[in-house]
Formats: sequence, C-alpha cells, structure tokens
Amino acid sequence: MISNNNLNQLCKNCQSNLQELFQKIKQKKPMLLKQLQFLNVYIGENNSAQSDYKIKPFVIFHCKKNYFGLFYKKNLINNNQLKPNIKNHTVYLSLATIKQSANLNNIKEKITTSNLPLVTARQQPLTTRLQTELVEHRQRVVGEVVDPPLNARNFDLNAETRQAAGLIYVMRNINRKLVLLFVIIILILAGIGVGGWQLFNYLNKPHTTSVVKTDITNDGGTYRQYQAIIDDTTNSQLKTAVQQISVLNPDLLSAIADSATVLSTQDVLQYDHQPHLMTIDINADNAKMFKGHTKVTMNIEAKKFDISFLSGDFTNTTPPKTTTLNQISIIKVLEGIPNLNQDLLTALQDPQIKIENISGQIPEDGEKHLVTFTINANDTTNYLGKINAKINLINQKFDIGNLKNDYTTDSVNTVNDLERQSLIQLILLLPDAPQELKNVAQETNVVLTPSQPKIPRDGKTYDLNITIDANKTIDYSGTLTIKVKVKNSVLDLGTLSQDLTSQPLVIEPDVKATELIDALQRVGNVNPILLGLLNQPGINISTLSDFPHDGVAHKIGIDIQAEGIPQYTGQARLWIMMKSSKIDITSDGGSFIQFGPVNGNDTNMATLINVLEQLNKLTPLNSNLLAALKDKNIIVTTDSQFVADKKPHEINITINAINTSQYEGVAKILLNMQST
Repeated sequence: MISNNNLNQLCKNCQSNLQELFQKIKQKKPMLLKQLQFLNVYIGENNSAQSDYKIKPFVIFHCKKNYFGLFYKKNLINNNQLKPNIKNHTVYLSLATIKQSANLNNIKEKITTSNLPLVTARQQPLTTRLQTELVEHRQRVVGEVVDPPLNARNFDLNAETRQAAGLIYVMRNINRKLVLLFVIIILILAGIGVGGWQLFNYLNKPHTTSVVKTDITNDGGTYRQYQAIIDDTTNSQLKTAVQQISVLNPDLLSAIADSATVLSTQDVLQYDHQPHLMTIDINADNAKMFKGHTKVTMNIEAKKFDISFLSGDFTNTTPPKTTTLNQISIIKVLEGIPNLNQDLLTALQDPQIKIENISGQIPEDGEKHLVTFTINANDTTNYLGKINAKINLINQKFDIGNLKNDYTTDSVNTVNDLERQSLIQLILLLPDAPQELKNVAQETNVVLTPSQPKIPRDGKTYDLNITIDANKTIDYSGTLTIKVKVKNSVLDLGTLSQDLTSQPLVIEPDVKATELIDALQRVGNVNPILLGLLNQPGINISTLSDFPHDGVAHKIGIDIQAEGIPQYTGQARLWIMMKSSKIDITSDGGSFIQFGPVNGNDTNMATLINVLEQLNKLTPLNSNLLAALKDKNIIVTTDSQFVADKKPHEINITINAINTSQYEGVAKILLNMQST
C-alpha cells in the first residue's frame, strides 16, 4: 500500500523540513513515527466532507505544486480495508476537511485569499528554529501537530516496519548529503583562509529575515473557458483579466497581486466585440515573495469596438430622403437604414460621435445624389475608429415647378364644384399626371387655387387653370399652374369603389352606419371625394357583410349610395378589414355532462372558475371563453343547488361578460360536479 517513492518526490528543502519534524516527534513521542503513514494528497474543491470517510490529516506538505501528508494509519483503515478515498498512494480529501485541520485562529484570512487552507510554520506550536526554516521555505510544510491516540495498534505490522524503514532511509540519505556538504565547506574555508572563515561565520549566522522566493515558472497554462473584457493591454488591465481565472494556482494569483509583478502581451487587442485567445506574459522577478516568468492564455475581448472594420458603402439601400446635409440629418438617415449593423447603430447614438467631411449636394429634383462623409467615433465612450462612408440621398423637398403643366390634351374631367376635395380628385384622375403631382395635391398644407370660382352646370367643356402652392408642405416646394379641361356633370359613385383590405385593420363594436363611417375615416387612403360625402345628408352607408363578434379580422364591404342628390349616381363599394372590439362568448357554452365529474366544495365564483379549468383539462373549452375567465371583471354564477354528498350533480354555470372591456354576452355551461 505504501511506496517510499512518495518521499523522494519532495524537494531538498521539504525533505530537510520533514527531517526536522521527525526529530521533533522522536524527541517528544518516539512511538508516534510508527503510527504515521506518508501519502500523496489530492484536494477536491467540489468534494463534500462526507466523501472523506472521516480521514483527518496529521500534517499537509505543499511541494512542487503537489500536496503530501502524514496520516494516522488507524485512520486510513476500516474493517481491515483501505478506505475508498485512498487510491494509488493518494488520499482524496475535500477542501472543508483541510480547513478543519488548519484550525488556528489567524488562518481565516489566508483561506479567503488563496482558496487553500495553508498554515505557515510561524502559526504552528513548534520550536523557534523549525518556525524560522518553515517561513524561509515559503510555507512548504503546513498543518498542525496534534496528540495522536497512543493505543492505535491495529495497523498491519509489516506496513509499519516498511514505513519506519522508509522514514529512516530518508533521514540517513539527508544526513549523508549534509555530511558531504560540510566537508566541502571545510575545504573551501581552508582554501580561502580568513575570508573563508568570515564567510563561514556569515553562513552560520541566523538570518531570520531572509525569504526564499516561490518560482511561478510552471504555474501558467491555457484557460480557453475563461473570458475577460479590458480597455487596453496595460499592466493593470491584464492583471484584472487574469485574476478572473478562479482555478489559477494560488501562488500565481498571489504573485499577480504583487505590485512589482509585470504583465504584458505581444498579441494585438482586437476591437471587434469578439473574444480572442491572448497569451499574457507574467514577470514576477521583482516581486517580494515570488520569482520567474510564466504565460497564461485566455479569451480576451476589447471593451471598445473599432467601427473602421465596418463597411461605409450604403449606396445599395433605398435612397433615404432628407432636406439638409449636417451631422443631425445624416445620423437620422443612417439610423433609418434597415438592418444597419447594431454596433454602428449604437455608436451613432453616442453624443460624442462626429460626422465630418460632408461632401455632395441634394437638389430638390426628386433624384438621388451621392453624398460622402466620415464617421468619427474616436471621442466616444465605447467605440473608436473612422469610416469613410457614402450614400445616395434624395432631397425630401421636391420642387414641383418643373413638373408637366399642360393636360388639355387629356380626356375631359367632370366636376360638380371647384372646392378643395373636387380639385384634389380632378388632379388624381389625370391619366398623365406624374406621381409627385398626385402626392403634392393630397398634402395637408398644399394650397389649390382655381382660375375661376365655379364651372357652369351646363354640360359644356371649359379650360381650367389650377395653381398649386407647395411651399408650406413638408416634402415639397415651389408652385405650379396646371391646365385642364373640365365639365360639370353628375358623378357616378361606382367609379370610386376601392379595395382597401391591404390597409391597417379597423376595430369597431358593430357595423351600424355611424360605426362604418368611423371605420372609413380611420382606415386610410379612402378616395377624398367619398370621404367628403360620408357625413352629407342623403348619403346612405350600409353593409351586407356578416360581422361575427369573434375577435377575428373579417373582410367587410361598405356600400356608399347617394339618395336624392342629383350630381351623384350609382353606388360605391369599399372593402376594408374589420374586427369586433369585443368578443361575444354567448355561443361558447354548452353541455359537458358527459365529461367529468369535476370537483368542487361550494358555488363561490373562485370555485366555479376552478371547476371550469378542471373541465378544460378533460375537454378543451373555447379559447375566448378561457381568456374571458381570466378577466377580473367577469361574473361567474350558478343557480343550481350545491349538494355536499360526494356524488356528481348537474351544475348550470353562467358566465357573464357584461362588465369586461374585451368580451360581451353570456355563456352557459352544464356540467357534473361533486364534492370532495
């Protein structure tokens, strides 16, 4: 079970410290050496104390990044068998057990900072010489010596003999080396005379303040699973990053915390908001308690994003519209580009972003024009770099002065009057009119002025000039006078029928005339003439379409008919999408006595709702009815008598949505309910 090779794994310093400990034990309790067993120790941070099988270490040694310990032999055996956590000369212990072993009062802080309950020799009740050497060797020997049970005699005798022989072998081997070293020192002293004698005195003089530095050379490694975000690659930022690796060797973490330890890297910090592996050099040669160089590799992400990696070519998008070329207008244009890179979009919202070197012009001609500029993010908080950008822009202000103005060769337009709505409709019906002219005619602030106040109602054709002033509109500028041929005649409303089902859905409580008028006024893109007729006397608004109150959109045909108005004839039909503002639950009830029974102990509203929820698990109820039950204003009652005999009885439940904002009607459900 025991191998003396474990002892040979210790460095010379630890072997020397171990020899001192053996001598101390031999002087006080010679029989204790035969009761101890030397084993490797593996400390599992995630292990529980129960997995330790009550094994308590006598002494813990930390050497060459490994842990060793002395244990009572009796404590390692249960029913003449090694305990399960002893494998291949190694004892597997939890961190909790190690903390309990190091039970000195001043150990708490070291446990917190290093995640390992190491106890320095200065904290142990040993001799002054032993304390000094243990401190000098950087806490190589840790633990607390406690009185062992002197009656522990049930360990294997052969194992005791082998262990004692192994310990004697180590002590003799160390003694030989010490004798050899002493002979060499005597020869050196004899050769150098007085100077050698002085050196001998210096070497034999106690140096209680000397420190043996811990070498961190082998403590580095690669930690791909760890990631940190830093501003730059300065020493302080790199320290912050490496200290986030919780599994680093405690000595290395302590070395990094030393202000004299320098961290650097040859890798370039990539400002792309993506983690990249970075190798960080750690130089602890100037540290107080540490020495050596090592490297730690981990994923590093830059806090800032370099926008210069992004494309500045926005010419492949639909040309946006704007009226001016300045920082505010260009940022607004860029923010409106669909699927704009999220990092650039966020950078544009930083108050310190700058739009520089704006070049180009956007005449008011409705055509696209190339504009170039520079996006400078170097003064922002989270971004840096510049983008040389270009984009096609259209002036939001379109000058109508250059549009076609003569439409006298087109077919004659019929008008009943020259009011604003009639003039708008006249322009919209011009077959050769460009879209810009039709659009500006419908602008709220456009001024339309006819050359004469009215057209005689004699059926004759007249030349009419209409002056369009767009200078007060948002998207247009300039004036234009168009020439058209018109005559006064009755207008056939059938020519104004429209399919507006592609417009946004309209919600109305019903399809009464007033509700249909409200729907047409809100749906959008209704012919202006029809909108002007909606509230006029003699206009009949109706529909033959079904309008279920089920909360689902329905296609509704609205008929507009003029009765007793001589200038109009026929009927216009407008198709729109409508849905009811309330959902009628009346038809959502029914008889469900074939399911169940369900359980209930009274007829309170909460119980009845619970009963309905039980029924829904047996057979799905209407989704609208279930949603109505969740409305806080729903009323659920029953007129049935409740019988508490644990037998099923028919219960008629009434669900009244009169007080709810989204539902209407009364639903009745018949079911079987029994008390529990």
